[in-house]
Amino acid sequence: MAITDKNKSTVERLKDLCALYEADILTKEEMEAEKAEILGKAGANDKTNGQDNMPDTDISECDPAEDNPSQDIADAQNAADDNEEQEPAETTAKNVLSRKTAIIAAAVVAVVIIIVVAAGKCGGTDDDAAEKKVALTTDIELADVLSENAADSGFQSETHRAIDGASDVTTSVAEFFAIPEVANAVQNEYGIDYFNFLKGIVSSCKNTYLDFEKNSDGDGSVTSYTFSTVLDAEDHWLLDATYDAQADNLQLSLSSDGNVVTPEGRFALADGSKWKLDFEKDEFGDPIQEKAFVYVEGEADAFSTHMKMAIPLNDESHIIFYYDLPISDMYDHHALSIKIKDKTDDSVYEISDGKAFRDHYVLTEKDSRYIRQLCDSNPSGSFSIRFDITDYDLFLGSEKNYTIVNFDNGMAYGAGNAIAHYSKRAFTVN
Repeated sequence: MAITDKNKSTVERLKDLCALYEADILTKEEMEAEKAEILGKAGANDKTNGQDNMPDTDISECDPAEDNPSQDIADAQNAADDNEEQEPAETTAKNVLSRKTAIIAAAVVAVVIIIVVAAGKCGGTDDDAAEKKVALTTDIELADVLSENAADSGFQSETHRAIDGASDVTTSVAEFFAIPEVANAVQNEYGIDYFNFLKGIVSSCKNTYLDFEKNSDGDGSVTSYTFSTVLDAEDHWLLDATYDAQADNLQLSLSSDGNVVTPEGRFALADGSKWKLDFEKDEFGDPIQEKAFVYVEGEADAFSTHMKMAIPLNDESHIIFYYDLPISDMYDHHALSIKIKDKTDDSVYEISDGKAFRDHYVLTEKDSRYIRQLCDSNPSGSFSIRFDITDYDLFLGSEKNYTIVNFDNGMAYGAGNAIAHYSKRAFTVN
């Protein structure tokens, strides 16, 4: 029965074995037997993976005078180079890179096996435990260095190789996300529910092909791959993807009408949004869940004036102005006119035919559409709302007053995004 965890790599198992031996938990014989088992497994795996260029090492006939790690690595390189020369002329650069990666991996494993076996079987005396511990520790440290050098020499992860391959040929969106390595990367980053939802959208995009943009470093090595594509023009689904080759990380941004889908199936509230959620209250002051609305507050020029612009989630076609205007209680009647100035072009729009109340004003669908356009068209847009108030009475005559409420520098931007965030879902997490 194996002492170390078989699910770990060869180097990790050797490290664990070294720790157990140094702690005097294992005898020298137990350490040697486990080391032989680990290295035997490593050799078997290498042959299974097709690493035919690895130098053969006979553990039972180890002779320090004859073993030459440098020569074995050179032989592995030469053998691979001979095979490479026999490849057809049309062999692609990607296949060459894959063979070089295999050569490096074979060489690293060969050196690890040769050094560890030589130290364990041929170096020092059998009764010198301290020397054995030093030799085993040195072997593991050297294996780590060789592994790092192999990575620096052009090693690619499975996801990297898959995306690199897809970028070199004509690939549809549906084909790209059907690649197992890509599918696993998406599920690991965003979850199975997100992936299934995305797959449902891209399944119909068999004729939508990706246009990859590759970014390279000073050495010409590709550091990232990006693409952006429309998935569904009718529902306005847009997908942006970036794969960071150095971090081995795939980032996606799936959005509808600019609303980005989160891994939980919701639509993310845009960064910096001022829109909030609230509810109408019953006679006891408790929120009525069925009468939720999103709102944004403006900045009034008068200290005593407060105004917020609200959109009911059960009736998105009408905007409501909730306000505390300087209306005089001395008069029995009041008239209100409302104008809106778009500061982008200085145009003025007059609100009409709405329903005015003491503390709020319900806009018509037409006027509400105009406001929604102002709120969603420009992230840095500014507009002002002027309330002209006329208080009048048969005996007291009339009195006029006004107040201005400003929504500057994109303060009211993102009304549609707020509605999506607080009331809609792209999918439900199981």
